[in-house]
Amino acid sequence: RYQHAAMLRFYRRDLDTSQWPGLSRPSEYLRGHIAPRIEPDTIRGPFWLFSERGAAPRLPGFEVQVKRTLYDCAGSALSEATSPPCARPLHTWFLYRYEAAPGVR
Repeated sequence: RYQHAAMLRFYRRDLDTSQWPGLSRPSEYLRGHIAPRIEPDTIRGPFWLFSERGAAPRLPGFEVQVKRTLYDCAGSALSEATSPPCARPLHTWFLYRYEAAPGVR
């Protein structure tokens, strides 16, 4: 989502962060050409996709190799776990590591 892309670009300028085209509304950074736009045809190496969706988005030409789940619980640091470490997480986020599908790139 554009909010997450904007936060990552602000707080982690060292990361090469952008939005994948067509998954959600583009950020204002992308509309004004302030941030680099991703061109899926130019991606050669693996990459991480950050999402609030529990199911990995289907990205033609790529396959999910790793899924990580992050939980934000009140009064605790952000944690990675296979199940919620608290009764009511404030947020649940997913990280998906994609690689090119065999024979595609």
